[in-house]
Amino acid sequence: ESDYAYLAPAVALARAYNYLSPSTQADLRNSAKDSALLAAQYALTIYNTMLEDVRNGRSNPSYGIMRFYAYHVELFNWAYQVTNDSQWRNALVQLADGILALQVTDQADAKFGGIKQNEGQFPGFLLDDQGMKLWALRKAFDVTGDTRYRTAAQRVIENWLKLSNVDGLFEGLTRDYNANQDVMIG
Repeated sequence: ESDYAYLAPAVALARAYNYLSPSTQADLRNSAKDSALLAAQYALTIYNTMLEDVRNGRSNPSYGIMRFYAYHVELFNWAYQVTNDSQWRNALVQLADGILALQVTDQADAKFGGIKQNEGQFPGFLLDDQGMKLWALRKAFDVTGDTRYRTAAQRVIENWLKLSNVDGLFEGLTRDYNANQDVMIG
């Protein structure tokens, strides 16, 4: 998938840097760091191009499709931790703010707490993406301390992702996924 295929190797380089101990050959560790930062810069360029396309009406925002952007969250967070450069923090916050904008906050709405895939005609609410969005919101909270991210995550947990303590089936808004559980489990 062209939207995110280039990110997996970038994250692998960042993780390689993290796993190489400081006692590892300095040139190898620095090479991993430099390569990961170069890949992160490329990812940021692509991400900003996508945002520009959204602003100019050439594309719908799809921050909610986290299989596209989960690697961005990890990579931007890593780059910020390693460099303390605010461009990475700002990119992570911008992505998290896009997720916030897609959350259903009207308590009268049956989908309250869920985070849409996009603002388009078919917004969708993918269950697997909800968990990745929670993780992105947590990272944004960790970096900023801004309680908006924590509150949004709590809305997802309290109103969207619910499992029965009795039988482990989904409850609440996710109960529709129970119809497929036998197929997924067995």
